[in-house]
Amino acid sequence: MGTRRMKSPDRRRSDGVTLFETLLVVLFLTVMSVGILQLLTQSLAVYTRLERQRKGVVEVWNETRAARRSRPAHASFYYPCPTCRPLYRWSVEGPTKQEWEVLCAEK
Repeated sequence: MGTRRMKSPDRRRSDGVTLFETLLVVLFLTVMSVGILQLLTQSLAVYTRLERQRKGVVEVWNETRAARRSRPAHASFYYPCPTCRPLYRWSVEGPTKQEWEVLCAEK
């Protein structure tokens, strides 16, 4: 009868990808996908917060411009130095309940 010979152990099979390698690649791609989704979610949250804040600043700016045109009744005088002209000082509350102090020179 014939004898069977075993393949030598140093010989590698290079005709495909093993299941372990495939699972590692899938795990790596999953982790990368989740990381990218978290990054996009975080950047969208920061963008919406900054956009809301910017709109609030623009609203306060428009309100102060309108108040400068017609001097508000609740304005008080502020003298930055003894020889300076007086400044009208009043406060405006923004949409985020933040108070802004407005100074306006006499026209």
